[in-house]
Amino acid sequence: MGSAPFDHTEKKGVAKALNLSGANVRRTSLRRANLENADLSYANCSFVDFTGANMKGTKLTGTILHGAVMKDVLNLSIQQLSEAIYDDSTELPDYLEQVARQ
Repeated sequence: MGSAPFDHTEKKGVAKALNLSGANVRRTSLRRANLENADLSYANCSFVDFTGANMKGTKLTGTILHGAVMKDVLNLSIQQLSEAIYDDSTELPDYLEQVARQ
């Protein structure tokens, strides 16, 4: 039996991470969401509001972030961001802005 993408049940003390791989979540608010170790690979996250979201270990391979608000995300690394698809309309955190736009 497959698990639902939003299944946050615990099994043996380990919480399952959110799986939105390939999902279309355009224009959604994920403000202050705990996205630790979540899989957003190949998801369309255009214009998503990630303000205050914890992105530690979030998989962003092929994730579309056009127009996404990421100014105040927590724990996002340049390595994660380098795997995503973003443009000048993506609002990046100040600590990554200069490095990411080179």
